Amino acid sequence: MIMHTIENTRYQFLVGLASLASSPEQESGRKHHQEQNGGMLYSDFSIFTRDQEHLISSTVPDYVEGSLITHHSPPNNWKSSFYTPSHRSKIASLLKSKKGLLYSIELVKYYDDQTADDIDQELEVLLKDLNFIPGFVFKKDVALIDFLGRVGRSAPDDENNHSEAHPWLNLFVPKSRILDFNARVLVDIIGRHNNTSGPILFYPLNRKKWEKCVTPDEDVFYTLGLLQSSGPRVGEYDKLNNEIIEFCEKSGIKIKQYLPQIRG
Repeated sequence: MIMHTIENTRYQFLVGLASLASSPEQESGRKHHQEQNGGMLYSDFSIFTRDQEHLISSTVPDYVEGSLITHHSPPNNWKSSFYTPSHRSKIASLLKSKKGLLYSIELVKYYDDQTADDIDQELEVLLKDLNFIPGFVFKKDVALIDFLGRVGRSAPDDENNHSEAHPWLNLFVPKSRILDFNARVLVDIIGRHNNTSGPILFYPLNRKKWEKCVTPDEDVFYTLGLLQSSGPRVGEYDKLNNEIIEFCEKSGIKIKQYLPQIRG
């Protein structure tokens, strides 16, 4: 139970980061019962990041999150409720033609009974400004409580629960170095290790929305969340994390690590 508490607490912190990336203050006292969730896929990193930065500059989305999809971190982990089996089959076919790496943007718009009639039009207008791979946009309406509680938990009677570790790596990356970071870390190092076991999050944040936090000294920076789950393989993931940090230090990428001491 302690392990689950730590894992979900850390994930809810990351959800908060994603919310800070884009959302304006919600109307005071407003109750949002539903959310429309849109997912778009990209094969070009520059277009992926440009669209994310466009989204966080807009007041339309309430939540923006970017992630990587690989053969070893497919969209059937904690986002399984978002992608249907037919979606996953379509994405798997695209992965084969894109060297096993895709980028995904997830955006969310909250709504209630009073705003339900306008939600589709608002998102359609927003999507027209984006440059995702044609035919690879997925939309779904879900209850807000289901969206917030979408992190899956292992079965309570799983005899291996006590030995599962979560060697997560959480970094802030300056925007000025994200092309280097993508080429060497996301494509090379993570791809070469070929053993990721959880979501890989990568999305921008606006520095002006932070008050007391050690962040890169740039108006926009990115956060990497390498959210591994492992039992006996924890040493392999520690090696991967250390290689990423060592590369950044040697290359002069002024990353900031957060939650470095918290382990599941």
